[in-house]
Amino acid sequence: PLANVIVDPSSRASGLIEMYGYGFGYNLGYMYGLSDRSRIGLSFRSSSKINFRGRSEWYLDDLKARPVVGTSIVSLLNNDGNQDLGDFLGDYLLPETTTKAVFNVPARLSISYFSALNDKTDLMLDYTFIKSSILDELAVGFGIEEDSNGKRVILADAKIPLKWRDSYKASLGINHHINDATTLKAGFQYDKTPIPSKEFRHPALPESDRYMTSLGFNHRINKNLSIDGAYSLLVFEDSKSEYRNKCRFNNPEDSSGSCTGIGGTFRGEFSDTYANIISLQINSRY
Repeated sequence: PLANVIVDPSSRASGLIEMYGYGFGYNLGYMYGLSDRSRIGLSFRSSSKINFRGRSEWYLDDLKARPVVGTSIVSLLNNDGNQDLGDFLGDYLLPETTTKAVFNVPARLSISYFSALNDKTDLMLDYTFIKSSILDELAVGFGIEEDSNGKRVILADAKIPLKWRDSYKASLGINHHINDATTLKAGFQYDKTPIPSKEFRHPALPESDRYMTSLGFNHRINKNLSIDGAYSLLVFEDSKSEYRNKCRFNNPEDSSGSCTGIGGTFRGEFSDTYANIISLQINSRY
């Protein structure tokens, strides 16, 4: 409530959290030849825990207090009588500090099939199960800093609840060998979104079911050199968001503990979303 009195609603502020991390995992695979023309493959990619470290930056220069009332309150809260709201927040509430986070990359299990239908055409199928329910939330922890009075400024974690469910992708591919040097390729892929409902579709990550169609080619220049080219159209299914940030003034609505957030509900619709992808690759064998 005090913020509504102090902050000029026409002003703005933003923040940036930049982090780098590392993790370890492993891949296992097995392929079995059913015949001279067909084979089946099974592969597993383990989950991996990525440990991130970084730093937060807050851009508060354009955050202004309301004339008279807001600036007067800010000057009273500041030791030196400074009326700048950005300076006050940067010193007492939002200091730039170290950050840390842990991100879990889901495990994947794939089964694939290849068959040479004839001397010219190959058929490929793939189904991949993704253990995306491991992603329950995204949380960034902040380090402890001191304000100008020497008091510790403690920011609780910034959290985005995900509550993702397990997902999968299925794909179909065809190769057509024009001759020994040139192969045309086509494929289709469907990705099931892990987001369970519009209540968990965060505006920064408006994930939805995806469909991708691809056309490409491989051309062998000589025994050791070849080139690949492809065009893909990626289409996102229309979706809605009604995401609510339950954290407000470090006081969450549920029993999840303290948090850093400003509360509020985002309602929106995402439609006609697509991407055109063009790729070119040169392969060299030594």
